[in-house]
Amino acid sequence: MSEPRAKVRGPYQDADTLQAPVTHVSGNCWVHAKSAIDKPEYRKLFRAQDNRARFKADVIDLANMSVVVRPQKKVLLSLFKAKWGGLEPVATRRWCAEYVDDERKNMWTGMDFEGGTPSQNQGLESTNRWYKEDCTGYQKKMLDDFLNDHFSWIGVKSLAQAQFPPCPGHEIDDFRKAQVSLGTLQWDVVATRALSIHVTPLAGWFPMECVLILANKTIANLTRKYGRDNLDMIRAHASPILQKFEQLITFTLTDELLAGGFDRLVDISKSAHVLFTRPKAGGATTKACSCKDFFLRGTCEHVLAWDIKNKKVEVPPQWDITVIGTKAKRGCKPNAKRGGALTEKPKSLFTTA
Repeated sequence: MSEPRAKVRGPYQDADTLQAPVTHVSGNCWVHAKSAIDKPEYRKLFRAQDNRARFKADVIDLANMSVVVRPQKKVLLSLFKAKWGGLEPVATRRWCAEYVDDERKNMWTGMDFEGGTPSQNQGLESTNRWYKEDCTGYQKKMLDDFLNDHFSWIGVKSLAQAQFPPCPGHEIDDFRKAQVSLGTLQWDVVATRALSIHVTPLAGWFPMECVLILANKTIANLTRKYGRDNLDMIRAHASPILQKFEQLITFTLTDELLAGGFDRLVDISKSAHVLFTRPKAGGATTKACSCKDFFLRGTCEHVLAWDIKNKKVEVPPQWDITVIGTKAKRGCKPNAKRGGALTEKPKSLFTTA
């Protein structure tokens, strides 16, 4: 990967508001930041409970922001405080003092993590009790005994017999789990740019080729409004959407867009995605994505569809959509095996004395 640039000043935004890289990541779990709003001590601070629900929805939007939006983190948090400071001043002041104002504690947003890395520990905490009861018996053990008990608990007889899978390459076996639902129209409305963006919170800008695509809901709305066959009209309306998203991730937002406040920037972040080169080798696909699914799982339908479209991965025949609609061939499927339901004598399910 290329070396990050030393310093960048956007043509519109003040460089003092640029979120600087961090030397380490030691943040809060975003679920805790969200769940705190439901605690009794916070409930009583809100003037209206409808505002509390909207406040929590905005926190979730911050938690789902991609790392490519990280340059705007200071701006977004500032606009968040400005929005809610007027609507719910007491609750906002209390919550922001705990989760926003202290830079050591405000690293819970999606902007603080690379895609596919854990941003919360709910999955681990959900099995804590089972693990302590079944595996450790609430006892401290020597390391060898603990590891053997641990691997036995997860289905491996011992540490010596544990087999760790190699780092995955550029292949995906089960395409049913990917659930690729993108239409071909989405790939007719793309913008390929050579941009410098943030791909990790631990470094600055990286120049790379980026592919800007409309979000699923955005392309669906344009198709519904202008018709699927009116590609020129769709492209004309898609262009300013992609341009605003590019300004968001390259720290070049205009004063007009910044004046739209927190909600305007959130809408821009949801309107499109960017596909970019993975910061680390070994992923299931060749590119990373700024969408929520990639952030949570390290893969998504956008990067999978891109790799399939550009023949970066080979689709197993049983999941290849190009065969759908072809004339069915006579005979059994190649992988089918003949059963013995009509030829073998059925076995009794009961024993007789």
